[in-house]
Amino acid sequence: MPLQFEQTFEMEEDEEVSEEMKGSKPITVANGTAQRITFSVGPIKMVEQGNLPDKTYTLGAGIDGQFGVKFSEGNVELKTWETEKKPTVVAPHSIHYVDAPLASLSRRKKGKAAMVENTLNIHIFQEMGAGKDVEVGLGYDIGPGHGIIVSDATGQCEVYQMQGRHWCKKTDPWLTNMGVDRSPHQGYRRRDMCPVSLYKK
Repeated sequence: MPLQFEQTFEMEEDEEVSEEMKGSKPITVANGTAQRITFSVGPIKMVEQGNLPDKTYTLGAGIDGQFGVKFSEGNVELKTWETEKKPTVVAPHSIHYVDAPLASLSRRKKGKAAMVENTLNIHIFQEMGAGKDVEVGLGYDIGPGHGIIVSDATGQCEVYQMQGRHWCKKTDPWLTNMGVDRSPHQGYRRRDMCPVSLYKK
């Protein structure tokens, strides 16, 4: 059974959601290991509005001389399907972002698709050499705008939930939801170079 990660956003009580936050919310996959990993998302259940609803306006007048307007909308045709799994390779010590589909449909826009469920199922495989890949865990369910971190800092390959996003603060893709830094370049000093990714501080 896939491990389900928390899908809430961190927000202060007196803060309001900005319009930017309501838009695209990519998911993040951070690879902190020295091996390449492959991850796949889906399949995702999608729904699309096939037609715009018909609008009807009715004018009426009462015997007392008052006028009224009635408004009604017709039915909306919905089409459903599932996306295909698309494997993506993430290099060692690298971060990859995947755009997530919309979370809801707009009754005013035709041709826009959205997810039926608010979670994305991700499977992760670690490259072990000789064309052999080993799955890490049994799959993970995360929401749009969230992320996971793959790390071998403890001596074995493990997956962590990325710290919850905060709409007014920059998110660190290497920070877990427990506040632990899993960056493979943690502790590097100025001009230090990583032998794996050739990253230079």
